[in-house]
Amino acid sequence: MITPAGDIPMAVLNVGITAVLPAIEANIGIMLSDLAALIPLPVLQAAFNLNPPTLPNPAALIAAGDNLVAYAQALNPATWVTAAANVNLDVVLELGLINAQIAVVAQAVAAIEAGVNTGGISTWCYSGPAPTPMRTLLDAGACQRYLRTQVIDAIIVATDADGVWDAFAAGFNDAGLRDSPGPRLTFSGGASAGNLLFALGRAFDVAYQFLLELGARKLQLEASLDLTLGLNLPAPPDIMLDVPFDLGSITANIDFDLMIGAVQLQIDAMLDLVADLEAQLSLGRLACWRFRGPAGNLGAEVAQAVGARFGGDVRAAVMTFAEPAAAASFATVFAVG
Repeated sequence: MITPAGDIPMAVLNVGITAVLPAIEANIGIMLSDLAALIPLPVLQAAFNLNPPTLPNPAALIAAGDNLVAYAQALNPATWVTAAANVNLDVVLELGLINAQIAVVAQAVAAIEAGVNTGGISTWCYSGPAPTPMRTLLDAGACQRYLRTQVIDAIIVATDADGVWDAFAAGFNDAGLRDSPGPRLTFSGGASAGNLLFALGRAFDVAYQFLLELGARKLQLEASLDLTLGLNLPAPPDIMLDVPFDLGSITANIDFDLMIGAVQLQIDAMLDLVADLEAQLSLGRLACWRFRGPAGNLGAEVAQAVGARFGGDVRAAVMTFAEPAAAASFATVFAVG
């Protein structure tokens, strides 16, 4: 039996993308923070190169009995970052922020992971008039895929607005149906949700990678904090009051422009992805139905419902599931009612 679910906005249908967008935006925030941390470095580099202080002479230091280990610690950038008590506080605060971000991103990833990995989705995409050609083509397709008496679940989305379908198809594998004259039916069998809803799959991959990167940052911060506390290192100001050093020579071989450019490229790619996803979510509504019943009834009931809703040519997608569990899992990322 087919049940109408009404006209549903894209953002409500694509619940998986809506759920994972905040994680992608948080990723952009982290990268912007990284970029802000890199930008002052060339300024510092230029300043020290213009008037570089003189490095201490190791032979003279040995003759004077000075502690070379202390000087080595003072000149070690890792010491500058982790040794001072106030910097340790910064590490603790950043670690708390990272833990909070991990909790949020992990929740978003966990909420849609099963849905993204839902497999065995058989999908027909139709372009043309309804109901007669649609019924004929769907009947032939469904009965090739299933026994006529086999009970299946299905989700149906349709529209007669080309612009709305184009927005939907920008993140949905419609097998090139947008560019094909109707009536025509295309089929993809056994696809996973991440492949079928490829915009969702891309968004999920970005969020999952971000979660891994947050985990790596957490480990680095914890190791940095453990090292500082374990060695009981003195604060850099205590060591460095009378130690001249050449920051310019230390950073001369680092290409800051290249580093900044690489981060900026990543940020631009993320911003483009967010813009694409938001555009897909903001354009129009799709008429939606749910079906559960014998496969042999699918073509007739879908064609009748869609034909009654739209008078002329339509674009439609019919996603079928042989297992109710697969339909339930898919509903966590693509919700029809």
